[in-house]
Formats: sequence, C-alpha cells, structure tokens
Amino acid sequence: MNTVNTGQLMAMRQYFDSGITKSITFRKEQLQTLKQAILKFEQELYNALYTDLKKSPEECWVTELGLVLSELDFISKNLRRWMEAERVSTNLLNLPSGSKIMREPLGVVLIIGPWNYPFQLLINPLLGAIAAGNCVVLKPSEFAPATAAVMKKMVEENFSSDYILYAEGDGAVRACAPRRVEPGYEAGRRGVRTFLELEVQRTIGSVHEADARQHVDDVPPSVGALQRLAPARWLIAVHLWQERRQVRATQQCFHLGGQRERLKCR
Repeated sequence: MNTVNTGQLMAMRQYFDSGITKSITFRKEQLQTLKQAILKFEQELYNALYTDLKKSPEECWVTELGLVLSELDFISKNLRRWMEAERVSTNLLNLPSGSKIMREPLGVVLIIGPWNYPFQLLINPLLGAIAAGNCVVLKPSEFAPATAAVMKKMVEENFSSDYILYAEGDGAVRACAPRRVEPGYEAGRRGVRTFLELEVQRTIGSVHEADARQHVDDVPPSVGALQRLAPARWLIAVHLWQERRQVRATQQCFHLGGQRERLKCR
C-alpha cells in the first residue's frame, strides 16, 4: 500500500505553482505522451483486465481503451478553443469596460477509480485533469489489482511523480483528505459519498473520519443525511450531486477535471 505524505503533495503544489502545466503546448504534449503509453501497454492491459474481470480484448477495446483514446483525440482537437477566454456582457457598474470569463486550473486534484471499469473510469478523468492544467493524484481501485499494477507501471514510466502521483490502497485517500488537495473526482456509485466525506473533513476540522462516515448516506443522498453535515452545507452537496449527473461526459471530464472560472473586467 502506498501512502501520500505531505512532502509529496507540497512538491506537486510547487510544480504546479511554477506554471509549467498551464501552457497549451505542455498540456498537448502530456496528452500525446499518455496516448503513446496506452498503446505501448495495450496488450498488458488486455491481459490484466481479463485477470481481474474476465473481459475479452474486444470488450476491453469497446468499454475501456477505445473510449479513452477517442476521448483523448477529441480533447486534443478542441483544447485550444476550450482554453480561450469567453466574452460575456458587462454589468452597468463596470461599463464601458469589456468582460471575459477566464478558465484556470485548480491545482492538485484527486481522482479515484472504481473496480468495474478500472482503466476507463480512472484514465478518462485524468485526460480532463491534464487538459485543464492540473497536477493529479491517481488512486486506482484495490479490487482490480492486476489492472492497477499495469497502470502504475504505465504512469510511473512516463510521468514525474511531481506531476502525476500514483497512490494505491485505501490509505492513499485517508492521507490526501486532510491535506491541501482540491475537490476530487470519483467515477461510479460512491463518487458523491467520497466527495462529501472529503468536504466534511476539510470544512469541519473537529469531525474525525469515523464520525464523518456516520453522517454521509449512500448515493443518492437523502436531504436528512445531508442536513446533518453542517448548517447550509447540504444545499451545496445536493447541487454538486445534481450537477455531476447532468453534465455531458466530455464536458464533465474537462470541467470536473479541474477548472475554475473567474470574471475579468477591463
């Protein structure tokens, strides 16, 4: 089991603060590096997915690798347009200035993968996080160990740990939660639950992890359970749950991959 310590997260934060991840050239280079790595480890991934889930190569391509590679090509093709500032109307207070929405990366983000599609639902969000200009902590499912081992080798051979850190086991989540990691993305049924657990631990410092788990119900969350988190926090939680279910898959990977928007007037 790998644990993530404060020093590793601080190194990732410093790497992000250097600004190297923000240029479109860097983002496209990393996407292409990831594409070549996937093609290189294609057969090993087929073997691992068969070991874990008894998936045939055809099913692996349709539900795992093929989807990721298609998404990667689509992101690479449209990334420059997505990064452009969006012109919006200016309110009366700021006239006669012009206004734009500037999309900026969040920083260091956490991605947690499920067991049922262990490759696609870990690497697809990674595409969005890279495209958005973030550093990433990747946590694969411990219930697909063969696939996790191949992905670990694939990531560590091609990316610096200051940029993409691969952390296995439940302890990785517990180590990251109290630290300065931006809101995470977990694909699958438990995604909102884990997201809310991280929110509880970050916003209510006196609540321990065991207590936090007692106050979070399974997905979909009931209003009563969310109201127990903290006053007025349940509205935010409901909004996040609804938003995650409604956003299109490609936009979800890009925006939940780590973008914040700010309004710039000049």
